[in-house]
Amino acid sequence: MKKIEVKNKVILAPMAGFTDGAFRTIAFESGADIAISEMVSAKAMKYGDKKTFDLLKTYREEKEVGIQIFGSDPEILAFACSYLDKDPKVNLIDLNLGCPAPKIFKNGEGSALLDNPKKIYELLSAMRKKTSKTLSGKIRLGISDKNNYLDLARAVEEAGADFITVHGRTRDEYYSGQADWEAIGNIKANLSIPVVGNGDIGFDTDIKKLLADYKVDGLMIGRHAVGSPWIFSKVKADLLGEEYSYPSIEEKFSIMIEHINLACDLKNERVAIPELRKHLHSYLKGFPKAAQIKNQINSVKAKKELIELLTSYRDWLLTYDK
Repeated sequence: MKKIEVKNKVILAPMAGFTDGAFRTIAFESGADIAISEMVSAKAMKYGDKKTFDLLKTYREEKEVGIQIFGSDPEILAFACSYLDKDPKVNLIDLNLGCPAPKIFKNGEGSALLDNPKKIYELLSAMRKKTSKTLSGKIRLGISDKNNYLDLARAVEEAGADFITVHGRTRDEYYSGQADWEAIGNIKANLSIPVVGNGDIGFDTDIKKLLADYKVDGLMIGRHAVGSPWIFSKVKADLLGEEYSYPSIEEKFSIMIEHINLACDLKNERVAIPELRKHLHSYLKGFPKAAQIKNQINSVKAKKELIELLTSYRDWLLTYDK
């Protein structure tokens, strides 16, 4: 399989509870070059957990899709890689080395591995032996301080990863404060593999300056894409120096409705509708009287009713006199 190139590419970050096949498809249609799944437990894959395998569902029309796995046992991670290596719809396997969630951290997984470069090397080396697909690791800058982030990054490189993604915060910072792009740039200056930068990339970010200052190879966007997946086309326009036109009300609601249809196609309505609420709340942020519609969305249980509610609200918005 041809390896994924990340140079000048815009990537949807893995986000637990958000980046399922439906949202990845929306992201691709909105301009994302690569999209990565919500994180999947390698241990649960090993023991055949059905809900875990449901997270691996992809659409055939998806482009370069990655699956992010987490774990701390090299044999189990190797098994997961071997399984994913056989799936023709998976292009990239990513190891989570940065999840700050307490449950993951207490299990010695995700960001808990950030104090042990040797362990990171061991895990990724075991994975590398089991897949010819693009392999990456996603790190933060450390657990509570930033003393060893270069050692962490070099461990990812030396283990044979094709690229590394760096979120510019420590584990203890979670998502507070500002991402440290100076540190991301320092990693780029000291590694030979491509480096993807992640953290605080929004609609107001000066993309060309970001690339000029820190020389990263690609950009990963997470939270700012939820409710506004068109950020990918905005960033790509910025990269090309092109003018960008924000989507109209009609276009935004068309995306919402497509998202609903995709999610209900991927899962049944009983599962999909409650999961869609957080997405729809984000899509509607900033619209007049959105709070009332959000309250109604919370009680809707059928796709038809949900689409009718949004269509009626859209039509009202088009005649709304500010």
